[in-house]
Amino acid sequence: MAYKTSRYRKISLNVARDVYDNLHTLSALSGISSVSELIRRGISLFGYVLEAQQRGETLAVLDKDGKVLREVAFL
Repeated sequence: MAYKTSRYRKISLNVARDVYDNLHTLSALSGISSVSELIRRGISLFGYVLEAQQRGETLAVLDKDGKVLREVAFL
């Protein structure tokens, strides 16, 4: 069973067609090599956001001068 020594584990995921198309579009626009890598990065980002929320921090969108344009809330 070679999978035990592999860094990755395979999962199966069912998504709506528009979500599937959006994943491919985001992957291409961002230069990320695969949808799998895009999903891995999204999960990592979500984990970072959750940890920040637990510390009482917030996520904000800033303009080029550092002015807060909006605060992002994850429910």
